[in-house]
Amino acid sequence: MSLPLSLFTVQGQSQLTRRKLEALSGSEIAGLVAALPSAKQRARYQIVLRRAQDATIERVEVKRRFAEIVIGFTRSVRLMGGVVEVPTKYRIWIRRNASLLAVAGTAPTLAEAFATSVQWSIAGDKVNMNKLEVTVPFLHRLERWLDSEMHSRPGAMIRARFVDAVLDQDEPFDEITLARRHTLLDSSVYKALSEGAGKPVYMTFLTPLFEGISRQLLCSISFRGMLRILGTNTSPEEANYLLDEVETLIG
Repeated sequence: MSLPLSLFTVQGQSQLTRRKLEALSGSEIAGLVAALPSAKQRARYQIVLRRAQDATIERVEVKRRFAEIVIGFTRSVRLMGGVVEVPTKYRIWIRRNASLLAVAGTAPTLAEAFATSVQWSIAGDKVNMNKLEVTVPFLHRLERWLDSEMHSRPGAMIRARFVDAVLDQDEPFDEITLARRHTLLDSSVYKALSEGAGKPVYMTFLTPLFEGISRQLLCSISFRGMLRILGTNTSPEEANYLLDEVETLIG
């Protein structure tokens, strides 16, 4: 199974104390949402929480490099025989003195509701948080990171999707998807698209071998800030080492 991560940029993150974080344990997310100052946000997230009405912070663990906040709730899954209630857990990773926050979970709207309400309860209006967006400058920094000679084993861009693309004198394409087994970085078509002939919306790449991990990770990232680590058995520590690298690419 893949590990889906909704990514948010954070500005103004202060030094988090263990006491402040651990005080969240046992809090109901509905109560945290009700405390948000924006009526628009409260109304929106209350609708989102209909899928997770019993969402509660079950555990807070403060590690050396990041804090992990585990949120448990029950979701209804429709099967042929009816509706089954499935216990579900999302994890928020708040990283020490970092500008990137991640939520491990499949639904981006729930991830946003959890992240916003938890972050507000910790820091209030001292922190500005937004979804990470994949822009052309971000893509270029990702390309350089993948192909850098600093790594003992370089990475590769394996798949890329662009929209609103124009190549040469052709009529505009609604969408162009490129894929290669090794890398797209030496493709003239890919270079034209990444340099402005198209808008990037989805990338699949193999990471280089970087500090903190012992293997290359196969990942995908969407323009809406959803990073997926593909494959199985990715530990929180490995994921946060990858987030360290992604953070340097935000600029």
